[in-house]
Amino acid sequence: MVLALPLLLWPVKAEQGRRQLRGIFQVRVVGLLLVAGVVLWLPQLAYYHYLHGSWLTYSYGQEGFPNLLTPKLAELWAAPKNGSFLYNPVLLLLLPGTLVLFRTAPRQAALAFGTWAVASYLYAAWWDYALGCGYAGRGFVELYVLLAWPIAALMAYLLAPPRWVQGAAATFVVLCLAYNMRLSLQFDRCFYGTHAWDWSAYYSLLLN
Repeated sequence: MVLALPLLLWPVKAEQGRRQLRGIFQVRVVGLLLVAGVVLWLPQLAYYHYLHGSWLTYSYGQEGFPNLLTPKLAELWAAPKNGSFLYNPVLLLLLPGTLVLFRTAPRQAALAFGTWAVASYLYAAWWDYALGCGYAGRGFVELYVLLAWPIAALMAYLLAPPRWVQGAAATFVVLCLAYNMRLSLQFDRCFYGTHAWDWSAYYSLLLN
């Protein structure tokens, strides 16, 4: 549902947006979507019924959202165990990029940042914010196409004169990409630290 928001709410001109929403929420359209959903999900539901005797089964067992009131946002963003900003520092451009984009396209900026914020909260509230074995915040990969919008706005702003700003911005991005490539080549499927904030394991990964 979070990933569908940009598709359903992507900003257009106000009148076009109203027509778009009216078109989506017509009884006929909603009915067709519900029927299509049932048809597509029926094989999965039948399989649940075959295995468990119930049409609805929570296939994740005991896995859930125990951190809804205490989301592990610091770990999600910065911990040596798969912190998204720590392993992909170019994503730091998202925050100032949102401010830059907001000046010219506030609705796009709000949608991109809002989707990232909601996804961050949901991942941080999940029992395993790191989403198991995988490189960095792999749950954000599906959002990169959306997050590229404010990042591109910031780069366009920084690559305007003066030239020293252009050079600094280009150098920062190149260093971020080189750092990211180094870590991704060194990464061996999982983070093998003893706890989320095991910096010694991170330094070993980066420097060895």
